[in-house]
Amino acid sequence: MADRLSIGTQYKDLIEDFDRVDLLNMKTNGERADIFMIALALGVNKGERTPSKAKLGFILENSAKGKDSLMSFIYSVAVDELRKSGQENQITDTNVVYGIAEEYANTGFEIIKQMIPDFNKYDEEEFMFALIEMMDEFV
Repeated sequence: MADRLSIGTQYKDLIEDFDRVDLLNMKTNGERADIFMIALALGVNKGERTPSKAKLGFILENSAKGKDSLMSFIYSVAVDELRKSGQENQITDTNVVYGIAEEYANTGFEIIKQMIPDFNKYDEEEFMFALIEMMDEFV
């Protein structure tokens, strides 16, 4: 049974950059759930899952469970995926559910990497506006 949400180790440097520039105040407020949810949404929107080469723990399950919006999103994405393959009965398996979310989040982290190719020139306002523009396209 999974005790945390993980991301691919291929994004370790990206997460270190997030911490260094305090992306979305993630380091200041100690929250990684928000950036995971953004990455998950970007991956779901792209419709691609990126498997982890190896996993890096990102959010402890207890922290994630305290975020109703994150857990609701994770389970709604998982239910949709499992229905496609007729495997709805696996919704109680956190390894499967978290695995689906993690793979979509990996895709989202790759998108963020493309959005911010150089963290030395990171501009939070520019990043936020880019995310808002992407959300406008979804609607």
